[in-house]
Amino acid sequence: MFNKKKKLQKSFNNINKHIDSLTLSEQEKRNLKGLLRNVKIRTRVA
Repeated sequence: MFNKKKKLQKSFNNINKHIDSLTLSEQEKRNLKGLLRNVKIRTRVA
């Protein structure tokens, strides 16, 4: 269980880094990060 949670957390961190590297407006990046945060909360990774 712990290993699965750790892998998911690492995946979320990678997605977060990828969002930062995209050429989007700050508002779009903030919206994507908000969606990612919601997914993390629902999957109980956060």
